[in-house]
Formats: sequence, C-alpha cells, structure tokens
Amino acid sequence: LWRDHDEVHAHVPKGALLEVYRAVDAAVGEVLEGVDTDTTTVVVFSLHGMGYNFSQEHFVRRALDRINARYRHELPIQSNSAPARRGLIRALRESIPAFVQHRIARAVPVTVRDWVVSREVTGGLEWDRTPGFSLRSDPYSFLRLNVTGRERLGILEAGSDAYRRYLEHVMTSFLALRTVGTNAPVVRDTVLLQEVFSGSRQHLLPDLLLRWTDEYPV
Repeated sequence: LWRDHDEVHAHVPKGALLEVYRAVDAAVGEVLEGVDTDTTTVVVFSLHGMGYNFSQEHFVRRALDRINARYRHELPIQSNSAPARRGLIRALRESIPAFVQHRIARAVPVTVRDWVVSREVTGGLEWDRTPGFSLRSDPYSFLRLNVTGRERLGILEAGSDAYRRYLEHVMTSFLALRTVGTNAPVVRDTVLLQEVFSGSRQHLLPDLLLRWTDEYPV
C-alpha cells in the first residue's frame, strides 16, 4: 500500500493506506470501549517501521530448486520444464484465495493451523535428495538445511565437507543473482543464524537468512 511518485506504485489506489489506518484506529477504539481505563494501562505499539518492501521472497523456492539441482549436477533445467513436485497442502495454499484461507484458519485450532503451515512448507519434498529448503518468511528469506539427526530424514552431516560445500554453494548462488537490465545484485548479504544466536533452542532456527538489496521485487 506504499505509494509515491514512482511508476512502480502507480497501481496503488490513492488513500489506500489511510483507509487501513482508519480501520485499525476504529478497531482499537472498539477494544478500548470494553476496558476500564481507570484501572488498566493500555499501550498500543508497532513492531515494525514503514517503508518499501524489497523482499524477493516470491522466487526463492524456485531459485533454490535450481540451486539444489545444480548441486546434484542435474542442470541444465529448461525454463519450460515441469515444475517440481508439490504437496497437496502447498498446492491448495497456492490456489485458494487468501481471504478464504483466513476464514478457515480462524475457525480451526492453532494446532491445525501449525500442521497446515508445516505441510505447506515441506509437503512434496524428496527428503533423500533435498539438501536444503526454504521456510515461510516476509521481509527477509529463511533457508534450512536438511541435517542428519535434526531433520527426521536428514542427509547432510552437520560440519561435514558436504555440509560446508552445500552451504557455500547456496550462499554463492544467491549472491550471484542479478536483475535484468541493470545487472544489480538482489541479495545484499547472507547471515548464518547459528553463528548469531545461541541457546538450547538454536536447532529450531533457520540456518541461513537472505537480506535483500533495495531493488524492487523482480
């Protein structure tokens, strides 16, 4: 909903962002009407700033499919090749309108929602030949390696030569991506999250984070 004078945002209706602010403000007002403000302190805040969304998340899965294929020495992949096998949940998520998905999600328990998201992420993966896969994300992109002993059907031994070779291959491949025309990079840098965060639940984190440059989604 961000709009400025750039032609990239010409499709955004004027006043769209203001409409959202008004709706949120009205909803907060409805909540406050049910609160005794004499005995309750209410704090309203946001977890993020506002600006352009430069995420290139929309092509990460397809890019990683090709990166994995190259790692297995299965390239070249033709542009008209059949798409990679998809799980049923992933196919449904990609075909059912978002507003319908939201209504269904609000009507089922959290455990069901968690299961659906998990199946959407991993459904259709051929675990015995998939060294890494992408996770759902937003402004940045998250990748996770298929590690032996951590993933149920893991194939990469943590710290092994194959593990390091694949990780280097993935980072080099994404950092090499360029936009057509300007040849500008789309990935600013990659971050190994295991080196940034420690703790007993470290194994639940993604392994690699992709941070995008300020190129419009390509």
